[in-house]
Amino acid sequence: MRINRFFYRSGDFWAGLVALIVGFWGLSPIATDFFYWIFSVALMMVGIYELFRGLTNSRSTDDKEHKKHDV
Repeated sequence: MRINRFFYRSGDFWAGLVALIVGFWGLSPIATDFFYWIFSVALMMVGIYELFRGLTNSRSTDDKEHKKHDV
């Protein structure tokens, strides 16, 4: 597992960031319903997972990026 140098081009990174922002928004004191809290925690867990997937990548994906930029 390696850090993705082009993480800002990754859809997983941006999806995770949006899920985290929406999850934190749902944990605000305004949302007093229990289901909002459950949904927000689930969104935060998915957001952390997707953000991690966007920041890291497998070796084969990294090699493809190197080949694309070395031409």
